[in-house]
Amino acid sequence: MSEEKQSLNKILDVENEIPPTKGIYPLITGYVEESTGHLYDRIEVEEMSGVEEALLIDKTIPLRERLDTMMMNVVKALHPSAEAKAKGAVPISGDRERAFGVQSLPSGESVTILVASRRLGHGDTYEFKEKCPNRNCQKVNKVTFDLKNLPVRRPKSKTERTFEVAIRSGQKFQFKVLTIGMDEQLEDLTKATNDKFTAQIFVRMIGQSEDVNFEYVKHMKSADRELMRKAIRDHEPSITTDTTVECDSCGTEWTSDMEVFSKGFFFPTEI
Repeated sequence: MSEEKQSLNKILDVENEIPPTKGIYPLITGYVEESTGHLYDRIEVEEMSGVEEALLIDKTIPLRERLDTMMMNVVKALHPSAEAKAKGAVPISGDRERAFGVQSLPSGESVTILVASRRLGHGDTYEFKEKCPNRNCQKVNKVTFDLKNLPVRRPKSKTERTFEVAIRSGQKFQFKVLTIGMDEQLEDLTKATNDKFTAQIFVRMIGQSEDVNFEYVKHMKSADRELMRKAIRDHEPSITTDTTVECDSCGTEWTSDMEVFSKGFFFPTEI
């Protein structure tokens, strides 16, 4: 994976030929259609409506289910790359095929979708207020994110979905890229085991022998687990959603996250 981070203004610009309530946004990697090998690296997103607003605040529905439904509501089509288009690929817009495509996107692309939807409806600037953590200060500071310039980490390959990791002993393990459709599986495994770090590794492992189970991975040495985590980072796309904030009163610094999975990210104001 390239160490150089790329800003979202290079991958999330709205194309002008479609209505202002919609936008076509390039993905960091995209969806690879298994039967053809075609890469779909752009999404057509529609602006949120009151339907999605009501969905986001409905706490009777699990958060993951709300977000998945919202993404399906706002993503109207998956568009082929230039190379795939030249080979005859056409946009995927049918409900069933589109749902499968979105669920097959790398998990990190869920942030791409949510940021694109938020930008389309409310613009490129996201602001909120946060209290200084210094007990002797406690001043409320304004935190500002430029959504078109968030740092992006892009894998070297847009299409590679499996990879191999060798630990220090030489033993090799097979992994797959975590997809949006696997996010619920990861959440369930984390809750069942109360071990987030091992769950994040184990849920991505494929083709292992029976003795390489959850407990086996849990008891692996930290340095070997770190080799696995590094490989995961190198093969999966991500967007940095946190920033360093400096209190404009006392100078205290802390890290703040814009929490794209919270309702506040989509509601600039509340009545």
